[in-house]
Amino acid sequence: MPSEISVDDETATQLLQQMLRIKAFEDETKARYEDGEIPGFVHLDYGHEGNHVGIGAAMEDDDWLAVGEPDSSANTSQKECH
Repeated sequence: MPSEISVDDETATQLLQQMLRIKAFEDETKARYEDGEIPGFVHLDYGHEGNHVGIGAAMEDDDWLAVGEPDSSANTSQKECH
């Protein structure tokens, strides 16, 4: 495994946009939950946006992602990348 990985500016911008989209989704989910629009329990995943986007970007079309807890941002990032 290489010790250093780099991406071009366009890819970096796309990855950042995906992380910001996930953050906006999490913020909206939190607000709707606090307003009572979403019943039950909501698991937010603040601070993990980069992990999710990076994993999604590294996945090939035939790869699988197994999430051990309800994690909407991981599922969102994987779909965004493919």
